[in-house]
Amino acid sequence: MMKSTSLMFGSIWMLGCILVIQMFLIAPGDAKIIQGHMKTASNFNFIDRFCFQPNEKGTLHYEIKYKAENCCYKLLMFNDEPDQWPYIRQHEDTLTCGEKKEAIPGTRNSKLTLTDGYNGCKKVTDSDGIEWMHCVGGRSFQTPRARWWYLVMSNCYSDVAMDFDYNITMTNGVKLWDKHFSADERYILETNLVFMVLYFFLSVITIRFSKILSERRFLHSTYKLFAFSVLAEFSSLFLMTIAYGMYGKTGLPYPGLEMFANLIESAGILVFILTIILLGKGFTITRGKLSEVSLTKLAVFMTVYTIVYCALYFCEETMFDPRDVLYKYESYAGYGLIGLYFIGFVWTHYAIYFSIKHHPDMVEFYVQFGVVFSFWWLATPVTILVCNYAIDAWVRAKVVNAIERVVICIGHIFFLILTRPNAANRNFPFNIKTTQIDSQKGYFPEAYTGTPSVLKAEAGQITNLKFTDLFVTDKTPKVKQAEQSQGDSAVSSGITLDAWIEREGLWALRNVVIKEY
Repeated sequence: MMKSTSLMFGSIWMLGCILVIQMFLIAPGDAKIIQGHMKTASNFNFIDRFCFQPNEKGTLHYEIKYKAENCCYKLLMFNDEPDQWPYIRQHEDTLTCGEKKEAIPGTRNSKLTLTDGYNGCKKVTDSDGIEWMHCVGGRSFQTPRARWWYLVMSNCYSDVAMDFDYNITMTNGVKLWDKHFSADERYILETNLVFMVLYFFLSVITIRFSKILSERRFLHSTYKLFAFSVLAEFSSLFLMTIAYGMYGKTGLPYPGLEMFANLIESAGILVFILTIILLGKGFTITRGKLSEVSLTKLAVFMTVYTIVYCALYFCEETMFDPRDVLYKYESYAGYGLIGLYFIGFVWTHYAIYFSIKHHPDMVEFYVQFGVVFSFWWLATPVTILVCNYAIDAWVRAKVVNAIERVVICIGHIFFLILTRPNAANRNFPFNIKTTQIDSQKGYFPEAYTGTPSVLKAEAGQITNLKFTDLFVTDKTPKVKQAEQSQGDSAVSSGITLDAWIEREGLWALRNVVIKEY
């Protein structure tokens, strides 16, 4: 698993390096660029929105072209005051085009009539003799607070279908890495960059710990899942930083790269959630196998969780109206995610309770585990609710992005500290090695009890592998035979079991004996 994971993330690294080189070779653009051709029967057409940063000079540059015979188009700029765009959205089915236009106070700065001699417009004739109205101009924006502006092309007093080309560029200030971003997106690039560097070091430490645990035969499947989650988060941040960096440099979005980064991040979060639940149930800590009922519940929960996570991005891409400032959690899928997090919170602590009840020697580990992951489980639903109801639309994206990064990072760091393979770590949870099962005697530990306790089984049953054996410790006969030979050699060499354990550096096995010597 570790080799395939390394290959996967090596490929991501190579892709990222190519994109970084491309990012610095592309000539810098001016800002967020909106361009295209629109032909529609409607006489009131939304183009895009942008949030201008307060106390900085925001600019809008436009280039619009349409047939002169259809004069005269207007470029309308609505702000987010209650009596402007929110009012229009609330009553758009009952208001006429003219009434919508009049929602803007009578000022020439935000109602631009695109006709010959005004607002940078002039008539031009092409080689076919067709007259076109070609308009090039701009406006500046200075606001006391971050404010959303909504751009609309209208032709209220004509029944002719609107047909025009447009190229609109918007900026915030003059800083190279900031001016291209809407105010609600500003500092997301810097935040992701900081966490990307942090996760680089976390990934290195995780890989190092994995190597140590593998040498000591403590590299359980739960730790492999954790390692995958850390590497997935790092890879996601790496690709997301590239996407935002290229957008900041060129003004052009890279939605495909962003979506790929989001998918990797979602996979990492789902795997980490699975790891938390498994550890709460004591898998690879106090037991080597999960019951059929537990596996069924876990499969259902993770399947529903995956569907809801996919629905978040599906709703954001296909169902959200660009005329509204919405966040992915403002959907039924977002509220469903809140419910799943509460279920995960209750389920994990229910499992922890029984793990402590049956294995009181693990109480110190599980108390710390339960406290930290109580915060972890509850932080996300609280974040969703706060972002939906308490955070202003113009700061929501960057605040929620920062909180999400902090929450997942705290979970990974705590897990890494709790499972560090260091003799000074008295809370090290993995007391049983991966080669714990004795195939020669047909022993199979249904649950690790912290005492010399095994359950006898028919040797032939071990060879009949089932799906549920994915959640059972290693059953490789050769490795288990080598494990038995080590124990026998310890006895034949005349040293005590404790002395042999100390000599081998297996300090975590002092209180756990599975084999019979």
